[in-house]
Amino acid sequence: MIALFKKNTLTQILLILAISLLCWGRWIINPMAMLEPTDTAPLYVLLYSWLSPYPYLCTIIALALIIVEAVFFNALLVKYGLSSNNTLMPTATFIMAMSATNHTLTPFIIINGLLLVVLYQVMLHSTPFTLSVNRISNATALISICGLFYYPAFAFILTYLFIVLSYRLYTWRDWAVMLLGLAAPLILLFGFLFLSNNWEKSMADVLGTMPMLQLQTEDIPVPNMLCNIVLTIVGFIGIVQLLSERSEHVILWRKNAQDIAYIVPSALVVMLFSSLFPVNISLFAMPIAIGEALFFLRRRKRQFVADALFIILIVATVVC
Repeated sequence: MIALFKKNTLTQILLILAISLLCWGRWIINPMAMLEPTDTAPLYVLLYSWLSPYPYLCTIIALALIIVEAVFFNALLVKYGLSSNNTLMPTATFIMAMSATNHTLTPFIIINGLLLVVLYQVMLHSTPFTLSVNRISNATALISICGLFYYPAFAFILTYLFIVLSYRLYTWRDWAVMLLGLAAPLILLFGFLFLSNNWEKSMADVLGTMPMLQLQTEDIPVPNMLCNIVLTIVGFIGIVQLLSERSEHVILWRKNAQDIAYIVPSALVVMLFSSLFPVNISLFAMPIAIGEALFFLRRRKRQFVADALFIILIVATVVC
């Protein structure tokens, strides 16, 4: 099975399409409803009001977005030297990680797409390390937009802070631009609320539904929990391998690998502030996907074990 991801591109594309249909087939036939907003994050509330009456459309849009994000993620890894250009394994593992708990259109699918663009803004393909003002403002504005889809996603500013510190951006100008980029979407939001007819009610809704610290796991289905545990373990092993990898350009490799790994602590914070724990595992999709891809592709001994584990992951994802 793993050997197929070292064959020609057409074979790999067909295999990825087959995996996608296996993971999403029953949800296309019998679509589930969109998750009701658990807070008043305005962009997701707006999206829910538009698309919730059309569950089939939500399912198709969700699958299409995941496939597009997976392709973009693979291209990002190839461009910045974290994956070979002759394999699409990261595309497949990203789809599996996202499909384990997303069976309709959720804010986490959109957030992952925005985070991919953030990584595109901050990752490097050459030295010395430089980050332009435009990239700083763009990345922070995108993180702010993530929060407007789901309030706890503002925690991904931690990922960006870790990245900024790795660039050694300590000047007041860099931090001022970062804060302005983060504030721009919020200024637009509060401006809209101020111009609306129900300013006081809108502000009360926004402030009153800011998430409280909670971790609810009692409603997680057992298959979902087992699938998440297996995905996370394999992904963690792969992340350790990713961060310890030696390549021809070891400095760039480490820098870009760390940018992806920095998603993990922010995703943990988001998970703590959420009552949608079974869905939030998808916020780890990027580190899990690159970790699993490395885990499977770099194995030289006992290839049948990797094949068996990959098939188990596919089955677990389909069952979930």
